[in-house]
Amino acid sequence: MINFAYSDRSRPSPLRDLLMDLQQLETFLAVVEERSFSRAAQRLLRTQPAVSQVIRKLEDELGEPLFERALRGGSLTAAGEVLRAYAERLIGLRAEAASAVTPMAAAPIALVRTALRRCESIVAILCSVCPG
Repeated sequence: MINFAYSDRSRPSPLRDLLMDLQQLETFLAVVEERSFSRAAQRLLRTQPAVSQVIRKLEDELGEPLFERALRGGSLTAAGEVLRAYAERLIGLRAEAASAVTPMAAAPIALVRTALRRCESIVAILCSVCPG
């Protein structure tokens, strides 16, 4: 979980209690995209009260409402629009980071495959030179 608080705990920080995580932002974006807490819950395989609780926690942490609850369709407040832009960027960065790291994880496998092919070639040569 990301904590944006200053490392020096003696200085006050308005961000000290801000513990927003990517799952909360994914939930927020699902509500925005689905325009419904219930549909977002179905999409995320969660209950509607669980989704509502995540949004309520985000709103409490930020000190701002994110949705106009009086309006049908989950319209965003000005704070919600700002958070939406940042949430989309953060989720995009996570996907970008995963894409950048995945080839690195596959590199050792490629080296092993290359080594095995070379070993197979050496064994084949030895077998042809020294049969039996």
